[in-house]
Amino acid sequence: MCEIAKERGLKVYNEIFNFECSEIIIGEHPKAKLVIANNVFNHSNSPLDFAKGVKNLLSDDGIFVFELPYWGSTYESDKFDQVYHEHVSYFTIKSSYNLLKESGMDLIDFEIVDYHGGSIRVFAKISRPGFSNIKVLDSIRNEEELGLFDPITYVKWQDKLLKNRDLFLSNLYSLKVNNPDIPIIGVGAAAKANTFLNYYCINKTLISYITDSSSHKQGKYTPLTRIPIVDDMVFADYKKVFALILSWNISNDLKDALKKINPNIEFIKIYNENN
Repeated sequence: MCEIAKERGLKVYNEIFNFECSEIIIGEHPKAKLVIANNVFNHSNSPLDFAKGVKNLLSDDGIFVFELPYWGSTYESDKFDQVYHEHVSYFTIKSSYNLLKESGMDLIDFEIVDYHGGSIRVFAKISRPGFSNIKVLDSIRNEEELGLFDPITYVKWQDKLLKNRDLFLSNLYSLKVNNPDIPIIGVGAAAKANTFLNYYCINKTLISYITDSSSHKQGKYTPLTRIPIVDDMVFADYKKVFALILSWNISNDLKDALKKINPNIEFIKIYNENN
């Protein structure tokens, strides 16, 4: 990806971003008016070091904008499959506020957007004395009332997720038994898909294939569940077929594309319509 970016005329540093990396950058460039981190901040092994690096890059009036899955939305929608190895940290408004404050920045505003089933887009600036934001403080209070920082919340959530899993598997096995000649094919070999498949114990005995548009994944297998990963065109091989969309965050686009390959696809829901 660095090479592609360079071909497009961008200055690229092939580094893990942290405070040390920020020192290299500001040694060669002026301070930044804007720093953007979309779906990468939560991948950092040391988010505080990351945040301090960002603060080091900002000009006095510069703005830091980051976007990533919102833990409050993940919890409320039961989309547990966003928990996986690349997501080292899971962000709330409260954790964002405290992390930014510790690094020398103020959380000045935020938005909740639809991406990834509910993400937060956070805006921050270098701290200034006496700054406060009622919207942020109210949201932190709401998160506390929701129980996001109470361990008992997650004991109860675990019970709910287990019941959801058992109900889904009951329906899936019934579908398989009642339609023995119709294959079930998963769509999207994403990281979230592997969390879902392994937690639900769904393997190649239930799912014939996982399709993915990336040629780098095709010809390989899903971890542990050992389901072959193939091109979407496999849907053209069947008159009738069931599709289980695992990359649900882009489900509408995937459905439109797959219907062009095979208009007889019947889609299986992972999450209900409210989620």
